[in-house]
Amino acid sequence: MEQVLDSIRKIIQRWVSAESYLTADADIGHTTLYVENALRFKVGEKCLLTDGTHYEYPFTVTDITSNNIIQVEEEVKLDGWTVDDNVTLRKSINGQMVQAVYIGDPTVIPRFPAITVNGVNRSSEWTTLETTTEK
Repeated sequence: MEQVLDSIRKIIQRWVSAESYLTADADIGHTTLYVENALRFKVGEKCLLTDGTHYEYPFTVTDITSNNIIQVEEEVKLDGWTVDDNVTLRKSINGQMVQAVYIGDPTVIPRFPAITVNGVNRSSEWTTLETTTEK
C-alpha cells in the first residue's frame, strides 16, 4: 500500500503542483515565459512566478507555443525574475501555491495549503475548504 500511495503522491505533485524553471529572465512587461518544460501546463490555468521566497501572481496561460514557451495574459510587473535565482513558473490553486503533497493523516499537515493522500479505504471523499472538486 505504501508504494501505491507514494506513486499517487508523485502523480499529484507533478500535475497539480507542476512547476518549471525559467530558461530566460522574465523582465517587466513580458508576456512570453521561457521554461524548461511546458507540458504540464494548460491554457486557462493560473500560475505564478516564484524564487522560493517571493512570488508574483496571477498569470493566466493563453497559449503553449512550444514545449518550452508559455504565453500569459498578464504582463510581468515585478523586476528580478532571473534564471540565476532559480525562478520557476508554478501552477496555483486560487492564487496559492500548494506547499506539498503528503501521505497520511490530514490533521498533522505542517504546511498549508497542501494535499494529503490517505489510503484507509476505497472511497474518494474530499476534505477541503470548497476549493477542490473530484473529476
